[in-house]
Amino acid sequence: MSFPKYPAYKNSGTSQIPEIPDHWQRVRLSRILNGIKDGTHGTFQRVDSGELLLSAKNVHEQGLVISESESLISQEDYLEIVASGYPAQGDVLLTIVGTIGRSCVFTEGKPLAFQRSVCFLRPQKHCLSRFLSRFLSSDCYQNQLTLKSKSTAQGGVYMGDIADTQVTLPPEHEQELIADFLDRETEKIDALIAEQQRLIELLQEKRQAVISHAVTKGLNPDAPMKDSGVEWLGQVPVHWELTRFKFVLSGLTDSEHKTCPEYPDGNFLIIRTTNVRDGELAMEGAKYTNYESYEEWTKRGRPTAGDLVFTREAPAGEACLIPEGVTACLGQRTVLMHPDHSKVEASYLLFCIYSGISKRFIDRLSQGSTVSHLNMSEIGNIPLLLPPRDEQCELVYKVREIQDRYKELESQASKTISLLQERRAALISAAVTGQIDVRGLAEAVA
Repeated sequence: MSFPKYPAYKNSGTSQIPEIPDHWQRVRLSRILNGIKDGTHGTFQRVDSGELLLSAKNVHEQGLVISESESLISQEDYLEIVASGYPAQGDVLLTIVGTIGRSCVFTEGKPLAFQRSVCFLRPQKHCLSRFLSRFLSSDCYQNQLTLKSKSTAQGGVYMGDIADTQVTLPPEHEQELIADFLDRETEKIDALIAEQQRLIELLQEKRQAVISHAVTKGLNPDAPMKDSGVEWLGQVPVHWELTRFKFVLSGLTDSEHKTCPEYPDGNFLIIRTTNVRDGELAMEGAKYTNYESYEEWTKRGRPTAGDLVFTREAPAGEACLIPEGVTACLGQRTVLMHPDHSKVEASYLLFCIYSGISKRFIDRLSQGSTVSHLNMSEIGNIPLLLPPRDEQCELVYKVREIQDRYKELESQASKTISLLQERRAALISAAVTGQIDVRGLAEAVA
């Protein structure tokens, strides 16, 4: 959809902001504020019952997101913090440490205490908070923050640098029209994004259901069945064996109970729990070690293609196959499984880990514990249903075929979400910098 343009434009005076309509201004942020302040720099003891102490993680475009597990501080500490300043209704919140650049309009009716990762911008009367918050989320402003952010462990922007950033300022009535326009249009886009996200969730549930049904009921709906002896499992194919992992493995090895040293120039992958997700070896954020450490850390067991890595904690119950061409050692809280290939197809064993029968067993062991941890004997005793090996291979082939179709649909939905998010960002940036004229559009809607 194309939008109308303003009749005339002028140079904004800075490379960070494109040409703006003739009657707009480009101003330093501090010139349109009555005040700018960040949250407390102090350290305060957390308590079980008290007042909220919020931070950057609570600030989102839709407003403050406050969970039931937020940090609480004493009434005394709370009063000390808010005595030195707090956001008022209509202020704009901006995150400036850690996750930089999220903003929203503060609408709460009572003072709230914030940590220094959030700053409060108090616009003057001729600057509409809703417009300013939208401008702060635009690409041209986010780029300014990136240039000004300090390269520390968390990353941050100083208050003086925030005050020195540049913004566009239309007449007040146009600010309101732009804010209303963006509220309407982004709501439509957000609804489309939510639909695609629900579709992805549904497809993932279907993929999981395919695995669970295949490894507990098989592919042949006419196969003779027998009572499994497990109430929730019900009937299973009569020729399948109910067994345990330890009886189909030629080896089960736990990792070293210490951290493998990391080397940025290393060539040997350290498989950590963060690398094992949803049945796959995830290379994002991968860490590597050198040859000497690899030799040391593989004395207890050397992963080879076709082996499985299983996580025993943080979280427990994830697994993946070692692919061809990967030379790796185990990180902490992982376990190496060597399938007995005469008894079990490795991919079938992977499917079993993600089936209902294995997940229920793992969840039951974790009940009552805040951090689930599986010991070696528990891992060996994970139950599985074992068909003949040729049937396992056929099952793996069919399940992968179905899963690939679901994954392709998930990929298409993810691409659609990315395109919608790009359109959303582009629309905001175009509107708040005057690249589109929303005045006639607003009148038409009205």
